[in-house]
Amino acid sequence: MAGDDARSGQRGSGAGPLTIKERRHLNPSRAANLLIALAVRALPPAHRERYVQEFYGEIFGMSRARQVGYCLTLVVHSTRLALALDERDPTAEESARRDWRCALRRHHYVTRNNPDAETKVAAFYEQCARCARIRDRHPSGYTAIGP
Repeated sequence: MAGDDARSGQRGSGAGPLTIKERRHLNPSRAANLLIALAVRALPPAHRERYVQEFYGEIFGMSRARQVGYCLTLVVHSTRLALALDERDPTAEESARRDWRCALRRHHYVTRNNPDAETKVAAFYEQCARCARIRDRHPSGYTAIGP
């Protein structure tokens, strides 16, 4: 009857507004909030807002323990989701893995020939053999172009 519905936590459509205790139960726990923030941080910035809303929608109505468990799986699999959402061509060169020496600006430049150059001065350029950074030769010196 009416008392049984109130005790079991099920509410009818005409039951009125939720109490503070019922609202607090529906809110995600602090641990779930932290885990969702951590999972979303691994995603590309263009997709973060969408997945925050999606993740909160999925944990709505779960118990606190299930929320934390589900959010832990989100964190574990967030790198796979980030790779799936990455818009780069998967067949392209692996320029994402930069050599640590190039990160420290210790490039290994090799002289290359530019067949489309209009003058002999611009016919050669230098390119890093590890990260493909290009350094043009100019009469006044070098200028770096690229990543």
